[in-house]
Amino acid sequence: MLRVNGTTTPDMPWASQCSKSFFLAFVAYYDVTDRDEHSIEVAQEEFRYRVEGGFQSYTKDWIVSGHTSVITMTKLGQWLTGLTLLGTTWVTLNFDLLGLDLPQTYKQVIWPLPVYLLVAFGCYSLATIGYRVATFNDCEDAAKELQEQIKAAKKDLSSKGLRF
Repeated sequence: MLRVNGTTTPDMPWASQCSKSFFLAFVAYYDVTDRDEHSIEVAQEEFRYRVEGGFQSYTKDWIVSGHTSVITMTKLGQWLTGLTLLGTTWVTLNFDLLGLDLPQTYKQVIWPLPVYLLVAFGCYSLATIGYRVATFNDCEDAAKELQEQIKAAKKDLSSKGLRF
């Protein structure tokens, strides 16, 4: 049992100490004011559901409510962060800014590394596009529905005097 600010948590063998403190915040967030056993058990089950289902919905609620400063990164942000990290590592190793005195063979590999990575990225992109095109599913039901809508539109327009 853990007690903080008048709230006592039940034993949670599946949870770590960090999860217990998150649970206390969770109970406070969902305003369990009467603090009876049933309301704490309901909050515990909701918390367990969210923990086992991943923290995505849990953190989303906390972001919306302003309880934390979790920053979600867009794909562009992820790519720019990765490229910045790789670029600074390349510049640091290539121009020996740390004074590591790398052997000449290492420097010969590091110098064209961005070109190698660009070629590898291009190959990966082409392979991914090729795979997705090869495994693209036909939507036969949607095609039939679209053909019916085209026929209905043609019939409607021909009734208004348009010739095809």
